[in-house]
Amino acid sequence: MPEDVGDFEDEVVTRLEQEPGSRMWTLTAPADSLSRPGVAGNQVYVSLGGRVTAFDLDTGQ
Repeated sequence: MPEDVGDFEDEVVTRLEQEPGSRMWTLTAPADSLSRPGVAGNQVYVSLGGRVTAFDLDTGQ
């Protein structure tokens, strides 16, 4: 099973699979409202506009 990686740059959180060029999902938000993401279990947590928001790691929803 391939490991997954992510990226956080220029107001964008992106989840990538280890396969070359395989982007799974992307979240874009204003730079002043988006924190560096944290992952726990199957959730990605970010601070958006002063609130902690969780997204599904697989779908980004």
